[in-house]
Amino acid sequence: MFPLCVLHPVVLDSQEATVLYLPYLITIDDIITQIAKTGFKATPKSKSRPLQLSVSEMERLLSAASSPTEDSEVSTDSAQTTLRVMGMHCRSCVVNIQDNISKLAGVTSIEVLLESESASILYDPGRVTVSGLQQAIEALPPGTFKTQPWSSTSGGVSPTSSTPPPLSQAGLSSTQPCYSQPLTTTALIHIEGMTCGFCVQSIEGMLSQRKGVRSAKVSLANHRGAFEYDPLLTQPEELREAIEDMGFDAFLPETNSLLTVPVIRPPSSCSLSPEGVKEHPDTLAKCFIQIGGMTCASCVANIERNLKNKHGIYSVLVALMASKAEVRYNSEVLDPLKIAEYVRELGFTASVMEDYEGSDGSLELVVRGMTCASCVHNIESSLMEENGIVHASVALATNKAHIKYDPEVTGPRDVIAVIENLGFEVSLVKRDRTGSHLDHSRAIIQWRKSFLVSLFFCVPIMGMRIYLFIVDHQISTSHQHNTTAQDREHYHTTMFLERQLLPGLSIMNLISFLFCVPVQVGELD
Repeated sequence: MFPLCVLHPVVLDSQEATVLYLPYLITIDDIITQIAKTGFKATPKSKSRPLQLSVSEMERLLSAASSPTEDSEVSTDSAQTTLRVMGMHCRSCVVNIQDNISKLAGVTSIEVLLESESASILYDPGRVTVSGLQQAIEALPPGTFKTQPWSSTSGGVSPTSSTPPPLSQAGLSSTQPCYSQPLTTTALIHIEGMTCGFCVQSIEGMLSQRKGVRSAKVSLANHRGAFEYDPLLTQPEELREAIEDMGFDAFLPETNSLLTVPVIRPPSSCSLSPEGVKEHPDTLAKCFIQIGGMTCASCVANIERNLKNKHGIYSVLVALMASKAEVRYNSEVLDPLKIAEYVRELGFTASVMEDYEGSDGSLELVVRGMTCASCVHNIESSLMEENGIVHASVALATNKAHIKYDPEVTGPRDVIAVIENLGFEVSLVKRDRTGSHLDHSRAIIQWRKSFLVSLFFCVPIMGMRIYLFIVDHQISTSHQHNTTAQDREHYHTTMFLERQLLPGLSIMNLISFLFCVPVQVGELD
């Protein structure tokens, strides 16, 4: 609604608006000019005519007409300054400056004119300074604005000031909001946690139903959403919070963030810091929660966001693939069972992982392949050179290694990788078997495989040798044991296995060689 007039609801279908106004305070041309500043064209449809107004309509008009004097009572400590702003090119620059500067502490109102490159600001000099306002404007994106003081008046604002601040023109109150900004603007919000088209549709459907949102378009590939909204009805921060309530991570780009400027605090004011924000080493603890029922990144974001809002929880890291959450908390305020209960309240199954390996910064490993004290020294020295490892002890007799490390710097996988890079085999000690380091099942499997391979190749060779013994026995029996060596040699030369491929190389010798090579090579490996 414009000052000094009452705007009835606008009919979209007929594109008409009925305006009640006081002709001795504002004219039709002024109303059309104000509508044009919002980006729309307006023309009078019919001539104005005097009306017999009701009591309520009269009160609305009188309140609008008296607002410049009644609603704009400025404190004697207030001041008005006009800055020259260089670098503005379009209406977007004007809206950018007005939206951000009007939210600063100590700023009562601001109006920016593109034509005169001026910004008239009503502010509290006890909370913000002119130099602070200049720094805030110059720091706004895209960073090309330059400011310099134009004029400054303090100790109250006179509506008839001769200086060119727009706030005092046309009898408008300096505290009136700026009506020259467009009826809609676009907010870009970065969204994380979307995995499919259904996520996009749910965000667009939910946001488009909110009051003040004209359109919502979300890109899954760019992880970004563009929302056209009415700045008089909603704000980008409200849209961001609505997206987070749906289980996604959302934040405004830096271009939409409000800038901070030096603020002068009254002497009586004190800054209060919430308790429990800083991590205290004496009360800091960490636990691991097994979580079931997570299906996508939205579940992860939902759990992390809700747990971080709980008092006493410093940080939360949720792993979707491992179905596990690492929580750092204040042990004087919470315990792991209470944290698991918080997760169950969100609709997931949760249990505390009491025996999670490495949760307390200690690790017990089985190291195979060590043969002497040199191997032990090599492992211990290599581990102690790594960042985050506090203590390393390796026992050759039991093939076990005890390592203490800082979970914030390194982890079990990094420790295992260091030992494996030295050429040893490493595995975790199974907590359900105290004698797991004495387990020789892998060696048994290896020797069994070697035996079966050797047996497979040796049986044919032994069979051929036995066959020759049987043939010799049959020859001796058929000749009543009167055979000579020459007879047996003559008989052997006629056999297939005794045929000579090369001088001194028979078929049987060649077959024996081929079958023995794999056995010998396998034993060397």
